[in-house]
Amino acid sequence: MSVEVKAGNSLDAGAPVPLFQTRLRKPVSAMEVVSYAVTGDGQRFLVNTRIDEPSAAPLSIILNWASEIER
Repeated sequence: MSVEVKAGNSLDAGAPVPLFQTRLRKPVSAMEVVSYAVTGDGQRFLVNTRIDEPSAAPLSIILNWASEIER
């Protein structure tokens, strides 16, 4: 969101306007509070978004893989 601000004797803020649309993904953990970052100069945003890819391969997790190497 962006808001026009006029400074003078008092601070006058205009109506909020969306900068862009995002499709934020759900947080992975409780420690993940924010799904975006802003560059130091405020000119760019890095947004962690959800991608709808029905052809994406499922994630496989192999537990105790080191024991398979010893065989």
